[in-house]
Amino acid sequence: MADKRLWTQMDLGFTSNPKVQEVLAESAGAVVLYIHSVLTSCLHVTDGFAKEKVMVRASFASQADADLLASAGMWHRPGHDCNTCPAAVPIGEVYIHDFEEHNPMWTTRAAETRIEKATKAARARWAADSKPEDATEHATEHAASIGQASGEQCSEDAPAMPEKRREEKKIFSSSSTTAFDAFWAGYPRKVGKAAAQKAFAKALKFTDVETVMSGVEALRTEVAGKDQKFTPHAATWLNEGRWDDEPSGQLQIPVNSPWDPSFHRMQVEA
Repeated sequence: MADKRLWTQMDLGFTSNPKVQEVLAESAGAVVLYIHSVLTSCLHVTDGFAKEKVMVRASFASQADADLLASAGMWHRPGHDCNTCPAAVPIGEVYIHDFEEHNPMWTTRAAETRIEKATKAARARWAADSKPEDATEHATEHAASIGQASGEQCSEDAPAMPEKRREEKKIFSSSSTTAFDAFWAGYPRKVGKAAAQKAFAKALKFTDVETVMSGVEALRTEVAGKDQKFTPHAATWLNEGRWDDEPSGQLQIPVNSPWDPSFHRMQVEA
């Protein structure tokens, strides 16, 4: 069976890069934070932008780790002076240095190209499977759509859109379908999918997909290892605009992990 997990590429010499070596010498947690930000940007197709506080929480990192990445030039904050990266970085966000150069397949432009190719392939399959008379219906349908776009009244005698074509148009013309699938896959409690889908479409009138997914990631981190019956249904979470919630408490860092300060004290004492 083919591996359907999403993936991105990483330079085999990444940890040997002099800049990464300098960061590693200060904090391994900062490198994990950086890798997490790259993977998250690829997953949600944010073109290299990430919300700094969300990344820090989700990686069990510290603000010092974030500052280290910024000072090393691996992350850019608002007002940075790197000539090869986007100049406009929103407040509260960071840009991953040279993201598009190293992750070209996970940019908005590449995603749109993949969707366009899939759409053309689906239309070609539909055309190949259609009966000759369907061509006339398709031409009439196309003319009717042009008339609607220009404000003209369509004839009541115009043939209805073939069912197969209608379903394909629904799938490939709605970008929110793919976005909701990503949301549902990431939301920690999968209850009430139909209600969640309606709430998701409503939420996008007030915010964007990136903000919602960042909120989901923060929620996943907060409820990890806890009884999910206390996690709100997805529709409730969306309807209440809880993607902007502040974390309810400090994240619990596993004892004796490399990110637990006592770990380093124990190594020195040993």
